Amino acid sequence: MDELDLAIIDALITRPRFAGRTWPALLDASPTTLGRRWNRIVAGGLAWVTAWPGPSLWPELGMAVIRAEIAPHGREEVIDAMVRLPHSLTVQETTGKYDLFVLVLFPDWATLTRSLSSLAALDGIAASRTEICGPPVRIDQVAAGAR
Repeated sequence: MDELDLAIIDALITRPRFAGRTWPALLDASPTTLGRRWNRIVAGGLAWVTAWPGPSLWPELGMAVIRAEIAPHGREEVIDAMVRLPHSLTVQETTGKYDLFVLVLFPDWATLTRSLSSLAALDGIAASRTEICGPPVRIDQVAAGAR
């Protein structure tokens, strides 16, 4: 990793919404060079990009944190399944009791239930824990003025 690689990472951290076409002037490098460098940085596991919902989506979506302990024989299968979950926001390998940390966005309880059921069917998951976070999903049984 050299100074240009660090500058690319810094630009993505400090200016994540900068248009890609402004980076060549900012970093004094061609778009081709920047693209090639970024691909190498990502392939080497030195940096990555993830997504996070903006405040306008918070009332519409729930979020769950899934922590999974993986049996040694099922690591690749479980990681592949987690990555393929349509509502996965990020999948991270970790150290400690749990091997994977997954953030899942869901529009309703049925979607979350389907995602969790598909994961429970995998042989490679030795244990898991799911925590719901973010704004509560309302069932609109309490009058708005009484909330």
